[in-house]
Amino acid sequence: MTAAGDEKGAPLQPQVSVVIPVGDKVLDLGEVLVRYREEMDKRGCAAEFVVVLDGVSDEAFRVAQRARPPGANVRLVRLNHPFGESIALSAGFRITSGQVVITLPPYLQIEPADIHRVLNAIDDGLDVVAGHRLRRVDPIINRIQSRIFNGIMRMLTGVPLHDMNCPVRAMRRKVLEDVTVTGEMVRFLPILAHRHGFRVGEAKVRHLRERGRSGFFGVGVYVRRFLDVINLLFLSKFTRAPLRFFGVAGILCVLLGAAICLWLTADFFFFAGESLRNRPLLLVGVMLIVLGVQTFSIGLVGEIIIFTQAKNLKEYRLFEEAEEMLRTPRANNARRVRGGAREGAEAEAPDAGGALAGAGEPPDPPSRHELPVRKVEN
Repeated sequence: MTAAGDEKGAPLQPQVSVVIPVGDKVLDLGEVLVRYREEMDKRGCAAEFVVVLDGVSDEAFRVAQRARPPGANVRLVRLNHPFGESIALSAGFRITSGQVVITLPPYLQIEPADIHRVLNAIDDGLDVVAGHRLRRVDPIINRIQSRIFNGIMRMLTGVPLHDMNCPVRAMRRKVLEDVTVTGEMVRFLPILAHRHGFRVGEAKVRHLRERGRSGFFGVGVYVRRFLDVINLLFLSKFTRAPLRFFGVAGILCVLLGAAICLWLTADFFFFAGESLRNRPLLLVGVMLIVLGVQTFSIGLVGEIIIFTQAKNLKEYRLFEEAEEMLRTPRANNARRVRGGAREGAEAEAPDAGGALAGAGEPPDPPSRHELPVRKVEN
């Protein structure tokens, strides 16, 4: 990804869009922008910085305006209310124009030079790259909670990511166009992208400092996370065939209710049991049967909706041969050489995290039966 413009000095079209969500703490925003911009300049690619100010005060907004480095392509977006980091990221995504979008923290949480590791993973063929913080410096309670959460997510979704809460992520624009995310679901964008057939992986970044909350969170936080996970499971597993979930749940309820009713009936007629009108358990059985029929009906209605809207749904990802060729390390190396490579010439350039492979034929497109997830070792 090299910067390219015309010879008359026209503004360069950004190739990388950097989205930075910022709360009310903007005092070190200037240093952050300078460090991030230095790394983009070293890479030789045109970059724009979209700073989303999440409901900041007027004074914080003026500080952010003064913090913009001279000559840098920085856009400030101010939300009229503190909506949270996920909403701020969604707002920033809508106004980006680069072919690659990367999200970065509003303070130097990670080593800025490790931005190259994330972008190199995109150049190597991944569509979404999630950061994996190494040698974490946050409190041990936070690390334990994070390990448990990430372990549960790997078990439930099958996507082998180790740091879902890392704010460093990079994705191709096609991902944002094809994957619909709203609200807090931005946190699970890599999993949703994997469901759509995009290639997802992670890159290691060095953890420098942490400003987030430490210790145990409130009950409301854990409840919201639990609901988010349930929502994610529905979106990733049952949106294509809702009857598989609602149908099974409905049938189980009907069978359980029918078994209760049959047992009470048999006990009354054959074993001289108590009258059915004095058996509250009969009401439970009838309610389970009704609940099961209703649950089954929900799944059936969902299947009808999916069938009627099938032509508008896209549950797959097509990879063209030309796109596969652009994903090869050889082609990406040639694009990163500044002023040296020309059409028909072969060029190799080292990456920030290590040299990439040089010559070689473009790889075959991945099989649909293979898990399109890859871990980037740095």
